[in-house]
Formats: sequence, C-alpha cells, structure tokens
Amino acid sequence: MKKSAESTIGALASINILPEYKNYRVPTPGSPVLVNTLVTLKAPPSTEQQRTAIDLIAVVDVSGSMDGQKISYVKQTLQYLLAVMNHPKDRLSIISFNNVAKLEAPLCPIEEGKLKLSGVIEGLRATGGTAIWSGMELGLKVLKEQKESSWKRLLGISERPGAKRLSSMFVLSDGQDNNHAPQKYKDLEAKLGDLDCPVFTFGYGGDHEPELLASIAGSRGTFTYISDISIVQDAMAAGLGAATSINMSAIKLNLTVPDGVKICQLSTPYQTETSANGRTATVSIPNLFADEGRDIFVELDVNSSNGEIIRVNGSYVDQNNARQFLGPVDCNVIFTDNEISGVKPNLSVTVARLRLAAAKASTEAVNAANGCDISGASEIVRTVLSSIVDLLVSFHGSNTLSEQVRWLRSDIKADAPSADYVKVQRSCFDKAILCFHANDAQYVESFKAIYADLESVHNSVSSRYSYSTGGHAYAVHFANQMQQQRAVTAAGTHTAMMYQNVSSRAYEMSSKASRLAKH
Repeated sequence: MKKSAESTIGALASINILPEYKNYRVPTPGSPVLVNTLVTLKAPPSTEQQRTAIDLIAVVDVSGSMDGQKISYVKQTLQYLLAVMNHPKDRLSIISFNNVAKLEAPLCPIEEGKLKLSGVIEGLRATGGTAIWSGMELGLKVLKEQKESSWKRLLGISERPGAKRLSSMFVLSDGQDNNHAPQKYKDLEAKLGDLDCPVFTFGYGGDHEPELLASIAGSRGTFTYISDISIVQDAMAAGLGAATSINMSAIKLNLTVPDGVKICQLSTPYQTETSANGRTATVSIPNLFADEGRDIFVELDVNSSNGEIIRVNGSYVDQNNARQFLGPVDCNVIFTDNEISGVKPNLSVTVARLRLAAAKASTEAVNAANGCDISGASEIVRTVLSSIVDLLVSFHGSNTLSEQVRWLRSDIKADAPSADYVKVQRSCFDKAILCFHANDAQYVESFKAIYADLESVHNSVSSRYSYSTGGHAYAVHFANQMQQQRAVTAAGTHTAMMYQNVSSRAYEMSSKASRLAKH
C-alpha cells in the first residue's frame, strides 16, 4: 500500500524522505535534473521501565605511558562504571593489556562480585608497551565463551524468546599501538559483528592514534577523544547509556526509483550496494540507539518523472529479536515549465549537506597534515568555511548582505595569516545567520555548531605544534562524529548534542548530578 513521505508503525521505527526543493524544472532530453533527497531513519524511543541487562568487557591500557595520574584516573573511572551498572543482571569483565593481554576478571555479575571487581581495579599497574588488538582478542574470547552459560550448553537450551542480553566492549587507551596489525583488527571487527557487540573506544590525551581507535569503533560503536581527564566519567556513563539502549540491529533499507530516474550517489558510511542501472540500492546499518536518527543523502538524476522520484522500505531486528518491517515510503516533487527562482531549500537537507562537507574537509585536512602539509590542511578547511558562508548568503537573495560580505572579504590581504582569514569569515557567517527567520532556530543552531567545530578543526591543523598536541585527535574525532552521526558524550564538540541519543544524555546528566551532590 502506498504511504506518505513518513511511515510509522506503532512505537516502531520510522522512515522519512525529504527533497531539497519542492519544485524543479521539467527535465529536457539530454539534460537531466539533479534532485537531492534526504532519507532519514529514526529509531523508536526506549519504552522499557528498566533497561536491558548488559555484558560489558572493559579493555584497559596499562602500558607504561599510563603510569601516574592517568592510571589513577582510569581506576576512578572504572570504579564509577561499577557503581552505575545497576541492572540486577549486569555483568562486567576487566581485561588489561600492554605488550600482552591479561584477563583480570571474567564476566562477573555486578551484584555478586562488586567487591572482587573493585579489588581488581585497584590492583591495576602500568608498565610495558601497547597492543590493543591483544586485549580485544581476549575480550572476544570471553564473550564467545559466555554467550551461553555452561548448564545451558549441556542441556542444549538457548535463551528464551524475547530475552535479549546486550553486549559491548569499552576500549580505553592513551598511547600509540606499537604492535599495529591491520588484518587482526579487520578480523576482530567481523567476529564482534557476528556477536552483535559494538565497540566504544576512548582515546586519552593528544598522543594516541585516533584513526586506529575510530576504525576499531567502526559504525557499530563510537570513538570519543578524551581531551581532558575530567570528562572521562561523563563519557563512560553516557557510553553505558548508549550501549544499553540499542533497540534496532541488522537494519536494511531498500531504495527504488521509477523509470526515468537514476540513483547517482549514496552518501553514507554504511555498506551499500547499487544496481548497475541505478534503479535500486540497499543500505545496511549495524544498529541504532533508542531515539537515534540516521540520514542518508541520495543524489538522483531525473530524466523524466510524473512526480514520484524514490521509494524506500526496510526491515530491522528489534529488542525482542523479532524482525520488523517499515514502509514503503514515497517521495514526490513537482516538475514545472514555469521559472523557479527565490525558493529556499529544505533546511534539514542543507544541514546534511554541511555535515558531509565538514566531514570531508576534516578528513582531507588530516590526510594533508599527516603528510606534513600544514598549510594545505589549513587551506582545505578555510575553503569549506568560505563555501558555507556563500551558501547561507545565497538563501536570502539580499544584495545588501552580499555586498557586506564582499566588503568584509576585500579587506583580507593576500599574505594575511590564516587566523585573520578565518576571523573575517566568522564575521561574514554571523551576518548571514542574523538574516534567518526565528522559525528556523533549530537549523541555525546546527549551522552554528558545524561552523564552530570546523573553526576548531582549522585551529587544530594551523600549526605543527597544535596538530601534534591534540589537534590530530580532535580533527579525527570530529570527522568520525560527522560521518557516523553518532556521539556518546556532549563534551568535546559543539555538534555532539546533534547526535547524542536520549539515554546517553540521561546517563551523562546523572553522572554530573552525582558528582555535584558529593561537593
């Protein structure tokens, strides 16, 4: 049955499709019309009064670089994690690693083993090198062995239908992996995926290897840069909130376009497959947290159409291990012979465009800086900041605003420092933002957040010193957040609140309230 541009089934997930514009000119032979659309998948909110139990594997770096204050803070953080894991069936395992991995504590019920686990935490000592994969490999072994308890294996009894136990892995590291083995990480990612176990990585300080930790987290979990040790508790608490709120997994979206329309490009970090004729495509998403959304930017070439340009349906596995189905959802636009001018785009699509541009610029800037081209890295970010201003100015159709921006930019000298150029662009951006209507407030906040974080990326890559003292980690953290559209803690970037889910935010707020109550 044909449905409107949004489909919601009870308290289940929903699919929404938005075109960038409502009206387009009629395509002519040999001159197709480019139509950008935004497909959004929204996870349902958490409806359970008590969250699902979790098996959490804490993989902790105890290499020599963690000695001193860092290992002390890690111990405090793990003790805090022990306190907030309050479901009666929660289980925690602690694995330490330096050159090799050690099982400090097997999966242990929190209620029964809190004292034992607390003693294990206090006994952690920092020494040796860093081999992250060894700790993860041992964590994988623990999960596999505990997937079913011994008596269930003996009796051949599996978990009762509807009784789903979540599992996650937290990896805490501050150093370079001096036993880097790319293939091992690929194998581990596949095996953890088979166990439906997301990995949340936390990089301590500016000297860690952010690309590796971001890669380890992949699209199932998150990578969080811990720039300040004071935010670790919030990050860990919020990570637990996110990990325990996964209510969609094994998600598959099917995109179909009618005759005369072709799918040109899908902008998403997830696995995609497009047919040779561009008429169909699939997107596979590992999981979503409760109340999370995912945007997929779809570029379409329209040679002919009666108005319908794309249809989407999908399916996923819910918290009770039941397969649920979504859609189909259609998207229609109006094709006209009349002249189209002065029409503003759908700002939700604009936010998605800016998100993609920010992620691409940050990634390219990191690549340039890694190649010792600091000036090139700065220029990449400056160019995107300028293009964002141009895009926002174009929405208003104001000659006065355009002249003001042109006048401000004319004051920049060719040999001006990069920081001066960015400062002038900020003035132009602020003028463009002031012209938006009050009804556009939510979009304006997103524009501001993305722009501010891009400015921070620019500062991160503006010199070799800033890049080597945390800038590298920040830029990778931001790019990963923009690509994955996922954040655990609101700390670290302005855009984090755009993607942090409700459960994660609640745990983070609880963490802050708990600390304030002690002072």
